[in-house]
Amino acid sequence: MRDRAEVEEVVRQALRAVRTEEVDVGAGDALGLDSTQAMELIMQIEERLDISIPVDTLADSRTFDQLCSGIMRLD
Repeated sequence: MRDRAEVEEVVRQALRAVRTEEVDVGAGDALGLDSTQAMELIMQIEERLDISIPVDTLADSRTFDQLCSGIMRLD
């Protein structure tokens, strides 16, 4: 099972890579991504964690915390 802190850091790094503006996101903050950015985010996370993320995981995630929780449930 992955460590929650590791997942959060990977998601933060991926957000920094796909968003053009500065990203300092907290647990309840919205992801604020368009569809292209969302797909790039998922690809970044999948590559960094060596996992496959179902489309539903992102679709059900409106906030940083929800996305991290969804990824944690994949283990």
